[in-house]
Amino acid sequence: ARFKYDAATNQVIYTLSLTDLAVRTPNMRWTLTSNFGATEVFVTASVDETATTFEYGKITVLATGTRNQETLGAVDAGVISGNQIVIRLSLDKINAAVGSNVLNTTSTNTKADAQIMIGSSLTGGLLLNSDQGTGSGFDIKGNTTPTPSPSPTPNTTPTPTPTPNSTPMPSPSPNPTPTPTPNPTPTPAPTPNPTPSSTPNNESNGRFDERYSGTLNVGQNSVLIEFVLRRSTLDAQINQNHGNQQVQFDLLDAQGNLIQTAVNQKIFLENLTAGKYFYRVRGNVSKAVDFTIKSGQGN
Repeated sequence: ARFKYDAATNQVIYTLSLTDLAVRTPNMRWTLTSNFGATEVFVTASVDETATTFEYGKITVLATGTRNQETLGAVDAGVISGNQIVIRLSLDKINAAVGSNVLNTTSTNTKADAQIMIGSSLTGGLLLNSDQGTGSGFDIKGNTTPTPSPSPTPNTTPTPTPTPNSTPMPSPSPNPTPTPTPNPTPTPAPTPNPTPSSTPNNESNGRFDERYSGTLNVGQNSVLIEFVLRRSTLDAQINQNHGNQQVQFDLLDAQGNLIQTAVNQKIFLENLTAGKYFYRVRGNVSKAVDFTIKSGQGN
């Protein structure tokens, strides 16, 4: 995997080269992550039954210690070409996810993960890691080429040349061309600051999905996963790796009161109050059950 900042387009380019992508089957998924300060940002390419999607988001850790993959939206561009996956994500979206301007910093803890889903994204399944790798950091450096362009120094030299008024008089006409001193080009640096505020606003008005994973061990009555509801509609589904082990999937309020038990492994509720809630996975199992919860929120 290669992570690179392109100052010309103000995007981070993620390039993942694989051994063989000639055959692609539904439920393949590739994720590239790196840290911007304390925030871990990811991009994904997912081959589903109906389409290939490219998304981005950030990793958060819940109070229970569960890693939460929060999808924020679609990337700027994504393509699978030959044996390569190339994804472009603007610095504006990264700034919005991180909450600050990351230009002229170093992104660390680069990782690449390949996953395959056991089951189906339409009927439910469990994402399992098939391969992964780690790498070194990369710099988010602004384009340094505009800096030399403060060639006002040459501009000032030709200006005195008009002393021999007769001939050099025409020569000032070329000077005006440089006069639009490409100094304004560096102004893209401040531009990311205003845009982040718009991205969260757009995200706050739409739907977003989160995934939680955990394990219900033998002799363990239940597993609690805390999350924050920020929309009025909740749509959740649990998938498990041992279908012959019976587990129950519940939604609890902040006080631990039961709100709803899943029907056919799904919970759907509208007109909920924003705040803290819990997912509870319970059951008397004879072998450890790994589970994944796909949780969606919308207005």
